[in-house]
Amino acid sequence: MKTILFCILILFVESTWANDLEVISVSFLCKKQEEGAFHKYLYHSGFYLKNVSNRELSVVSKIGGKKLVKRANENYELVLGINPVKNINGTPLIPSAVKFELVNLKPGEATSIVYKFGSRKFLPKISLTYGISDFYNGRFGFWSGQVTLPNVILNKRGDCK
Repeated sequence: MKTILFCILILFVESTWANDLEVISVSFLCKKQEEGAFHKYLYHSGFYLKNVSNRELSVVSKIGGKKLVKRANENYELVLGINPVKNINGTPLIPSAVKFELVNLKPGEATSIVYKFGSRKFLPKISLTYGISDFYNGRFGFWSGQVTLPNVILNKRGDCK
């Protein structure tokens, strides 16, 4: 019974997350690097996050990290977010609020998110996830959750060949 209630709660929370923000106007570009470069491909992802809720949201516009996750169907998911709390001798290191480049969005407003990353893999199609975890227990008051846009197609394949 507890397991069922937990699953229902997770589904409710996840649907609430998806209703706050929407990813729109995605640009996904690629450039092949010079021979011998550590990463064979350099990718540039740009998109807008739109507040589709009925309340003002504070969102993180400075991406601190990414994960490239391979899914069972041979596609990849690019998860953009912030880095977890660092510890020095067991003491949490808290960053400045400025580091997150917080943007306050009223309903219907959007902000731009840009991220570049290298990869050894050619990625003709990805799922793009903006996933922000609140590692700081509400200290900075920003929106946390995730919103995913599946089937993002590489805009210019010619520069990657």
